[in-house]
Amino acid sequence: MNTQKEKKWTLDREISWEMALDAIKKIEGILVRSTYHIDDKEEIKRLDERALEIFKETDKFDMYDDEIVKAVNDTYWPLIRAYFEDPRSEKELVAAKYYERFLNTKVDYNAFKK
Repeated sequence: MNTQKEKKWTLDREISWEMALDAIKKIEGILVRSTYHIDDKEEIKRLDERALEIFKETDKFDMYDDEIVKAVNDTYWPLIRAYFEDPRSEKELVAAKYYERFLNTKVDYNAFKK
């Protein structure tokens, strides 16, 4: 039984991986931009810590780990879509603490270790 992941480049694999990286970068950006509209230093610290944690997620998977790439895309893209489709301004979204969704939603990378 072969337990190693297939290491073959495909266009679909490349697109999925690029989308996962893009999702991570978008969430990091949303969190950082949210800090521009917050005065509470503790709240800013929470957002900055999560943005750094998300930034470090790019080291936790490679394009050949289809399960993790899929989990990242399935977890983060619905949140990102909902954020950008919301008709409220960025300032209104921050006032409503919309960013909490990005703070509390995480991919469990340990679930994919074999």
